[in-house]
Amino acid sequence: RGTGACVQKDDMAAILDKFPKLRVCAAHLGGFRQWKYALDVLADRNVWMDTSSCMQEIDDDTLRAILRRHPRERLVFGTDYPIMDPQDEIDALQRRTRFTDSELDELLMNGSAMLFG
Repeated sequence: RGTGACVQKDDMAAILDKFPKLRVCAAHLGGFRQWKYALDVLADRNVWMDTSSCMQEIDDDTLRAILRRHPRERLVFGTDYPIMDPQDEIDALQRRTRFTDSELDELLMNGSAMLFG
């Protein structure tokens, strides 16, 4: 059961190592403006990453690298609503990732898999 606790980026790998079955969502594609760390340490691990507040900040090369390395079924759509408008975030996500409508629909459904198994 999730707690919404905030974890420092340097602790995340240790937590994942110690509790390999723990369901963790690393917000903002692994950490807002900490995307090199996310790419080097979290991508391709048993962790969910959400897309909230990233599309306006992350550079194209890093975004592509994370999406190439991290399984799409472990990506979750996030908006940081009410700070960000959900439709604007969906549009930016599709434009930046070039996901097809089907791929985007799949990503939008991943949240229920994360929450309910």
